[in-house]
Amino acid sequence: MIHPEDEEALQRMLRVSELPDDVVEEYEMWLGMFHRGGASGPLGCTGLIAMLRHLGHAPEPAPAAAVTTDWRTVPTDGTARVKVITDTGEQEGAFVGFVMGGVLAIQFDGDPITREHPQIQVSLVGIVPHKPKSELSAAAQAMLDDSKPSKRPGKTKGVPVAA
Repeated sequence: MIHPEDEEALQRMLRVSELPDDVVEEYEMWLGMFHRGGASGPLGCTGLIAMLRHLGHAPEPAPAAAVTTDWRTVPTDGTARVKVITDTGEQEGAFVGFVMGGVLAIQFDGDPITREHPQIQVSLVGIVPHKPKSELSAAAQAMLDDSKPSKRPGKTKGVPVAA
């Protein structure tokens, strides 16, 4: 019989829901020797890895890694469509800028407030044709306007420059 902790660990290591017969047979032999040697409880990860490698087992290939987005190259004008996945579900919206420390500013569809989410939760869906300014929320537009230099020569937003 397989110890419940070891069974869960083996299933995770091999990425299967049902263990192969050769693994079950070998495990029972290893666990018997482990207990006759004076130990108790499950074999543990180290013992399971040694047993699996002895049998020539390896996990199924990992799913393809997600594409990493270089957010510095993504437009912040609201045309970059994103999907945010959190514990509470998924939401779609537009990428409107950086906050700090790997946090992105996201304008969700139908939400007037710009939200902050860690990059790990945000996936780039695609770039859509330019969205007219009137469709952006006031908060998102203010953020975009603050990031652009003033059109008046010798002035920047809020900071006078010596002539």
